[in-house]
Amino acid sequence: MTAKPSERLKALHDLNARKSKIQDITDALISLGYTSLDEQAKALGLHRATTWTIIKKKHKLGRLNPDTVNRMLANRELPPSVRIVIEQYLAEWFNALPKSLTRALADIE
Repeated sequence: MTAKPSERLKALHDLNARKSKIQDITDALISLGYTSLDEQAKALGLHRATTWTIIKKKHKLGRLNPDTVNRMLANRELPPSVRIVIEQYLAEWFNALPKSLTRALADIE
């Protein structure tokens, strides 16, 4: 079954919006002076390869893996402004979920 052009356009728009929000993480790091990959990886608490994937916007499906997000938020060296951007990313992602899935996730917590 082929998706309608309007459905494909909406899916593309959603993907670009998610990538834009992930780009905000990169922008926050750079604005704080974390310009090298090593500095960015340390600030995020991630491996260089994972950080490169985020910085270069090469993540699958235009979203971050929940484990990756958890590792970043668990890092004590994560700058506060970057933490805020990540939390905004999570809030937007959580709000974009279907209501039934949102309720199911809330019940798990």
